[in-house]
Amino acid sequence: GARMFAVDCVATYNVLFTLHGLAMIFMFLMPALFSGFGNYLLPVYVGSAEVILPRIIAISYFLLPLGSVLLLHSFIAEFGAAVGWTMYAPLSTNIMTMNTEAVDWIILGLAFLGTSSILGSINFVGTVIFQGCVAGNKSGVLYVWAIIFTSLM
Repeated sequence: GARMFAVDCVATYNVLFTLHGLAMIFMFLMPALFSGFGNYLLPVYVGSAEVILPRIIAISYFLLPLGSVLLLHSFIAEFGAAVGWTMYAPLSTNIMTMNTEAVDWIILGLAFLGTSSILGSINFVGTVIFQGCVAGNKSGVLYVWAIIFTSLM
């Protein structure tokens, strides 16, 4: 374990830092608010039987582990790629030399994670608009307004 971290500590730290942040956002926070509780609470709050596109939630769940595995693969392939240039620029280590295989894995993994998030957002905004009509109602439940705001952001 010590050798793997001693080779390129900055790139390794960046990969682990980014993977931890993405795991907390995409695998804990958003599934808990949108997919986990959202599958049950949002339709109840807007008065519909189910979310508008339940298959999109399933696709979203399938893309989450795939994106995380690709991020880990970039870490294993070449000790990371200094993910900061993709997520947060001050974390990047030499942007001009980042044309390796690990960068391709990171871009693909982040694309899968972003697609998963966008699919969940489309599903919930569509559920609220087409089945609940909360957009015209000023007295909607705060949870529904929070999901709309978060999804649009």
